[in-house]
Amino acid sequence: MMVKHSGTASLSTSGSTSVILYDAEATLDVNRDIARGFVVLLSGGVFNQSSTLESKGRRWSKGRKNASPVELVPNADQPIEVDENNLMLAFMALIDGNVVDACFGVPQQRRDTSTPAFRRVQDAKTLLSTAADTSDSIHSLAVETYHRAFLIVIDYNDQMEKANCCTRCAKQKKIHRNAKNALKDAFEQLQEAITNSTQ
Repeated sequence: MMVKHSGTASLSTSGSTSVILYDAEATLDVNRDIARGFVVLLSGGVFNQSSTLESKGRRWSKGRKNASPVELVPNADQPIEVDENNLMLAFMALIDGNVVDACFGVPQQRRDTSTPAFRRVQDAKTLLSTAADTSDSIHSLAVETYHRAFLIVIDYNDQMEKANCCTRCAKQKKIHRNAKNALKDAFEQLQEAITNSTQ
């Protein structure tokens, strides 16, 4: 069951506690260079310009009124190719590193463990770890999901930078809304898999 909060997406398991897997606003605020670093980490060291959504033609189309935000998300039928060792390293970066922290806006230099964002990071990491213990597919799905999220962040930053100064405000609102929808779509399958693995 999905639970919406302001700028966040969460998952309610067994109808009780709610665990937030990312914060949309904080994720979109991730610096493009940091997002690229996470893409490299989560893809086993592979990143080049052809890895971006823009170069793969997954940008929002100018001419389409209701362009689907799913276009921004790499095709689920074509998962990133990561060998088993790199997959486990990437998954460890999610549950023990600072990848998930960035998706909640928790800075590494001055981590305040009393903030709601820090607690949500810990909850999300615990949920990912617990789900992975019950289902092997969670490892690759979680890595692919966060990889996809950072590709969305890179593309979002590129689009915001290119917004025409005359129409910037209106364009930026649409770009921002579409990017948030793309993130929601990117996390949907992982949330469903976690729900199934914890029932």
